Amino acid sequence: MQDVFKYLRRADSYIREAKEESQGHKQAVQAGGVTSSYGRYYDKDGKYIGKVVGDKWQPAKADDMLARMAGSEAGKATETESQPKTLDQFRQSADQSQMNRNVPGGPTADALASGDKAEVEKQLSRGRENVQSPNRKAQISRQADQMIAQDQAEREAAAAAAVETQAVEPEKEAAKTPAPEPITLDQALEKEDGRSMADIRSDFERFRERQRPRQKGAKGETKRAEFDKRDAPGSDDPEGYEKQAELAAKTPQGAEKNIQDLVRSYGITGALERQRKERQQRLNQKIKKGEGPVAQQEGNTLITFYNAIEKGKSLKDGGDMELFDMLNQNFPDMATAPPAVQKAWYQNFLEQGKSIRDYLGLGDDEVDTSYDYERVSGSGVNFVPKEKQHSIIADTWNKFTPAQKKFYGNKDDSWNPADISMVKTDQKEAITQEIDRILDEFKDMDPSLGPAVVNSYLKNLAKNKILIPISLKQGDIEKGANVGVKEYNYGDQGALTDDEGMPKAVQGSYRQGKSPKTEMGITSSGGQLGFDSNSLLFDPVFNMGGKEVQYRIENKPSSLNSDAFEIRELINGQNANARGGGVPAPVTAQMVKDVLGTDLNDRMGLGQKQGSTVPFTDDDVKYYSDMYRDLASDETYNMGKKGLAWNGKTMEPEDYFKRLFNMANTGSDEEMGQRAEAKFQKAVRSKLRHMKIMSAMKKKNEEGDLGTFLAKLYYNAGKVNLDDQMTKGPFVKVQ
Repeated sequence: MQDVFKYLRRADSYIREAKEESQGHKQAVQAGGVTSSYGRYYDKDGKYIGKVVGDKWQPAKADDMLARMAGSEAGKATETESQPKTLDQFRQSADQSQMNRNVPGGPTADALASGDKAEVEKQLSRGRENVQSPNRKAQISRQADQMIAQDQAEREAAAAAAVETQAVEPEKEAAKTPAPEPITLDQALEKEDGRSMADIRSDFERFRERQRPRQKGAKGETKRAEFDKRDAPGSDDPEGYEKQAELAAKTPQGAEKNIQDLVRSYGITGALERQRKERQQRLNQKIKKGEGPVAQQEGNTLITFYNAIEKGKSLKDGGDMELFDMLNQNFPDMATAPPAVQKAWYQNFLEQGKSIRDYLGLGDDEVDTSYDYERVSGSGVNFVPKEKQHSIIADTWNKFTPAQKKFYGNKDDSWNPADISMVKTDQKEAITQEIDRILDEFKDMDPSLGPAVVNSYLKNLAKNKILIPISLKQGDIEKGANVGVKEYNYGDQGALTDDEGMPKAVQGSYRQGKSPKTEMGITSSGGQLGFDSNSLLFDPVFNMGGKEVQYRIENKPSSLNSDAFEIRELINGQNANARGGGVPAPVTAQMVKDVLGTDLNDRMGLGQKQGSTVPFTDDDVKYYSDMYRDLASDETYNMGKKGLAWNGKTMEPEDYFKRLFNMANTGSDEEMGQRAEAKFQKAVRSKLRHMKIMSAMKKKNEEGDLGTFLAKLYYNAGKVNLDDQMTKGPFVKVQ
């Protein structure tokens, strides 16, 4: 269901375009309608005059019109002067208006607020108490408890937010247009096809009641109990849904056949969720494709930067609702997220904007119109004029020769991890020409030379804030960490060398209780065998020049030949919101080879052809048995709860590895008569690489140089130069 809440803020524009051509719209205009919002029309004085339902014009009734006028922002303007709202105030007022509505076919807001469970149960039953089975009544009782508790929690949260919210000073030139109303999923879907979820629920319930067994006696009671179980949580049948989804996509919305099939298969609860998802999928088809959540987040940062730097828009919480609305439209997942999540994203973008303004040295009332903006991957960005966008970083990578790209593993972020960039408008042409000249001069030389010279040139531009490549990471405001800007690869030396080019002294260890751990035990699950866990996890600590760095690193199986090695910064011992990057597989392999003198993929049962395997041998059994004994001799390296255990039974290393490799060679375990799980071939080779990585760290610790090894992992993941070779480009990280 993770895709249910996508793209909603953009839905209005597509729906509005279709409605402008409808007969109802034309009648609304003839009646004097000048502006419309969600199908409601107002005259030139702002008075509500009616609405369009489906394709029919419905003039407002006199009392309806007066009520809407009295409750509108315009009607209230004579009583209180409008003031800017914080995001919490904005959401609180919207939530309050939602709570004041009666939900069709369900408990009223007053009933929920009163906490009267009997009344809530009565309204949920809709007059069918006397024909409900005991199971159905028990389910309604649980549902009533949940709805009352949720309503109480929402009210308490709203009250707490109101107490904690600080007033925001009004802008010098306050916006005269009312703040945009948040749009919910159900509102967007109702606009899509004119039917609310309450309407659909009514259809489902009418059909369901016709289908409910009506036999008398114990047999009928049993059948009704089984029928009612379909509404219970966890009764979904994903495999059956795949077939049902195909039918739902082809069947007209609300058609009897669609309702019958959905309710028969899943009951009302499951059917409603699936119907909701299918409607959302149809809505998504109208929206621009190819812009995933990460791209939208990058776009939101760029939108914030442009408006903060170029336009001088307020970066106070709720200080500029036009900016808030842009961010919601560009990043629909933010628009439809729970209030706490939406607030976290919103504040993150605002804090990023403040940090970049500070980095540029802009005062409170200063703007800078001299920059153009780039999102490095993908197309342009909404709400930033096309003439203010550029593509220098992306174009530079695209101009690298195949050999130069291969030097970076064909991954542009291994050269420069910038997600966005800024460049002085009047310098774009000269910068492009110089990069072209450098790449042309070095195109036939060592593939590392051309990019290194380009990086040196970009470094000088970045130092003078002429071209600023920017890597974005989600901040950790809720953990007490301030968003800031930090420069990387700006110096003449790397992270591990001093001003004279000499290696820095680095001390290294692990956080207490967080030394390297990997589970070697084999267990049976669902009739198949596999490792208890497939990860290698540890929290390194290194100290260099009096500065301590703590992070978390995890290695997971990716393929037969390599693993994903990703890090996270730690804030008070907790994972930061953003990943810190991945250590490129070739880098990890070279680091291990430098220590152990053997390739990371030696003795891995791998063939010459990429992705092929060969049998493990008796020599492999001895090799890994000896390695295991060496690791197990040092309690720093945790090999699992029970060490070398097979379905709970501890084994000697030679017996364990012989059995492990036999299962890898044949695909099953003869003694237990069970097959290995599908991912076992990747997992067993990943586990052996874990042992080699742990052995390399153990040896570096014995040599007194563990800190350098841990620092290399950290800086390689962050795409930071370790020495003066300038293989990686300059960038600032905003986090």
